[in-house]
Amino acid sequence: MNHVGIDISKYKHDVFVISSFGEVVNDGFSFTNDAKGFKQFLKMVVDYGGSANNRIGFEATGNYPINLKLFLEKNGYEFMEINPLLVKEYIKSETLRKTTTDKICARHIASYLLEKAYKPHQTNFYDNFALKQLTRFKHSLVKTRSKYWLFVKSSG
Repeated sequence: MNHVGIDISKYKHDVFVISSFGEVVNDGFSFTNDAKGFKQFLKMVVDYGGSANNRIGFEATGNYPINLKLFLEKNGYEFMEINPLLVKEYIKSETLRKTTTDKICARHIASYLLEKAYKPHQTNFYDNFALKQLTRFKHSLVKTRSKYWLFVKSSG
């Protein structure tokens, strides 16, 4: 079993892969946050045994990992989103250095996956994401309608 740690950034993601024995399988790989980069990542994961042999994890960093989550779910891969605060505390417990690079952070995420219980994210991410977007849109429409009615009542 391999543990794939991904450090999420806006334009690129860094990957570090370790085995269940703590051996480094891939000490650094970057891919872009687009379809081409995701295909490169998928090829690397398939080379390491596919979905059955890899545990994938990354920090829950807002909107940046949305495309990756949708891609992984579409291709049948489970993944674990980790609270960034937990990763930060884990890094503090592992090293005294205050600076980290994306590659080092990816290594720590992979180590975190190795040591902690793997709890994959729910597989219906797209449905929940779409519902959340629709709810936000409805809220903005209601808010706009309310402002409009206040304007009409005050001017008429």
